[in-house]
Amino acid sequence: MEKNKICTRKCEFAAYFPNEMQGDYEAATKLFVTPNITRMMKLASHEQKHLLASSILKEGDAWTDDNIGGGYGVIQKLR
Repeated sequence: MEKNKICTRKCEFAAYFPNEMQGDYEAATKLFVTPNITRMMKLASHEQKHLLASSILKEGDAWTDDNIGGGYGVIQKLR
């Protein structure tokens, strides 16, 4: 992953963070920062990478929607 918050086609994780999801990826990097995302992706098994990437993107999106409660806040609003 690039430090400029863009996962280019050359990025080893491009399959998990496609350009169509650039806004979600940028939100996730604000929460997790790129080096942490890279570390998590490298530690995940091949089978877990898609699930991890989806979770990272959803959590970043949740914190964008509710910058105080994040995912927990979003769930509380659903109740």
